[in-house]
Amino acid sequence: MGVVSQAVSQRTTEIGIRLAIGARREHELWSVTRSGAALIGLGLVLGALTALAATRVMESLLFEMSASDPVTFVAVALLLASVSVLACLVPARLALRAEPITALRAR
Repeated sequence: MGVVSQAVSQRTTEIGIRLAIGARREHELWSVTRSGAALIGLGLVLGALTALAATRVMESLLFEMSASDPVTFVAVALLLASVSVLACLVPARLALRAEPITALRAR
Protein backbone atom coordinates (compact mmCIF):
# COMPACT_ATOMS: atom_id res chain seq x y z
CA MET A 1 0.00 0.00 0.00
CA GLY A 2 2.91 2.33 0.65
CA VAL A 3 4.20 2.13 -2.92
CA VAL A 4 0.76 2.81 -4.39
CA SER A 5 0.14 5.58 -1.86
CA GLN A 6 3.40 7.28 -2.84
CA ALA A 7 2.58 6.92 -6.54
CA VAL A 8 -0.88 8.41 -6.01
CA SER A 9 0.49 11.33 -4.03
CA GLN A 10 2.93 12.06 -6.86
CA ARG A 11 0.06 11.89 -9.38
CA THR A 12 -2.30 14.13 -7.39
CA THR A 13 -1.77 17.12 -9.67
CA GLU A 14 -2.21 14.97 -12.76
CA ILE A 15 -5.42 13.51 -11.36
CA GLY A 16 -6.64 17.00 -10.46
CA ILE A 17 -6.01 18.26 -13.99
CA ARG A 18 -7.81 15.29 -15.51
CA LEU A 19 -10.79 15.78 -13.22
CA ALA A 20 -10.84 19.52 -13.92
CA ILE A 21 -11.08 18.96 -17.67
CA GLY A 22 -13.89 16.44 -17.32
CA ALA A 23 -12.51 12.98 -16.60
CA ARG A 24 -14.78 10.71 -14.63
CA ARG A 25 -13.71 9.74 -11.14
CA GLU A 26 -14.36 6.07 -11.91
CA HIS A 27 -11.86 6.22 -14.77
CA GLU A 28 -9.17 7.69 -12.55
CA LEU A 29 -9.89 5.13 -9.84
CA TRP A 30 -9.55 2.35 -12.42
CA SER A 31 -6.28 3.88 -13.68
CA VAL A 32 -4.68 3.85 -10.24
CA THR A 33 -6.01 0.38 -9.46
CA ARG A 34 -4.74 -0.96 -12.79
CA SER A 35 -1.20 0.28 -12.11
CA GLY A 36 -1.32 -1.32 -8.67
CA ALA A 37 -2.65 -4.55 -10.17
CA ALA A 38 0.37 -4.73 -12.46
CA LEU A 39 2.64 -4.66 -9.41
CA ILE A 40 0.44 -7.23 -7.69
CA GLY A 41 0.62 -9.56 -10.69
CA LEU A 42 4.38 -9.28 -10.90
CA GLY A 43 4.70 -9.98 -7.18
CA LEU A 44 2.41 -13.00 -7.37
CA VAL A 45 4.33 -14.51 -10.29
CA LEU A 46 7.72 -13.97 -8.66
CA GLY A 47 6.42 -15.25 -5.32
CA ALA A 48 4.92 -18.38 -6.86
CA LEU A 49 8.13 -19.15 -8.73
CA THR A 50 10.18 -18.67 -5.57
CA ALA A 51 7.80 -20.83 -3.55
CA LEU A 52 7.90 -23.60 -6.13
CA ALA A 53 11.69 -23.47 -6.13
CA ALA A 54 11.73 -23.77 -2.35
CA THR A 55 9.46 -26.82 -2.21
CA ARG A 56 12.37 -29.26 -2.11
CA VAL A 57 13.63 -27.68 1.12
CA MET A 58 10.15 -27.43 2.59
CA GLU A 59 9.21 -31.07 1.92
CA SER A 60 11.84 -32.25 4.38
CA LEU A 61 10.19 -30.11 7.08
CA LEU A 62 6.58 -31.22 6.46
CA PHE A 63 5.04 -34.39 7.87
CA GLU A 64 2.68 -36.33 5.57
CA MET A 65 1.99 -33.27 3.45
CA SER A 66 3.04 -32.12 0.00
CA ALA A 67 4.83 -28.80 -0.23
CA SER A 68 3.56 -28.20 -3.76
CA ASP A 69 -0.17 -28.47 -3.04
CA PRO A 70 -1.88 -26.59 -5.90
CA VAL A 71 -5.00 -25.79 -3.87
CA THR A 72 -2.91 -24.03 -1.24
CA PHE A 73 -0.93 -22.11 -3.85
CA VAL A 74 -4.10 -20.88 -5.56
CA ALA A 75 -5.87 -20.06 -2.28
CA VAL A 76 -2.94 -18.03 -0.97
CA ALA A 77 -2.51 -16.23 -4.31
CA LEU A 78 -6.21 -15.29 -4.39
CA LEU A 79 -6.13 -14.10 -0.79
CA LEU A 80 -3.03 -11.99 -1.37
CA ALA A 81 -4.40 -10.56 -4.61
CA SER A 82 -7.72 -9.57 -3.06
CA VAL A 83 -6.10 -7.91 -0.05
CA SER A 84 -3.62 -6.13 -2.31
CA VAL A 85 -6.35 -4.77 -4.60
CA LEU A 86 -8.20 -3.45 -1.57
CA ALA A 87 -4.96 -1.83 -0.41
CA CYS A 88 -4.67 -0.14 -3.82
CA LEU A 89 -8.21 1.21 -3.61
CA VAL A 90 -7.67 3.05 -0.31
CA PRO A 91 -5.13 5.68 -1.50
CA ALA A 92 -6.90 6.01 -4.84
CA ARG A 93 -10.22 6.80 -3.20
CA LEU A 94 -8.55 9.30 -0.86
CA ALA A 95 -6.93 11.09 -3.80
CA LEU A 96 -10.21 11.24 -5.70
CA ARG A 97 -12.08 12.64 -2.73
CA ALA A 98 -10.24 15.94 -2.98
CA GLU A 99 -11.62 18.69 -5.17
CA PRO A 100 -9.68 19.26 -8.43
CA ILE A 101 -8.93 22.88 -7.58
CA THR A 102 -7.33 21.85 -4.29
CA ALA A 103 -5.11 19.35 -6.08
CA LEU A 104 -4.10 22.01 -8.60
CA ARG A 105 -3.23 24.54 -5.90
CA ALA A 106 -1.12 22.00 -3.98
CA ARG A 107 1.73 22.43 -6.45
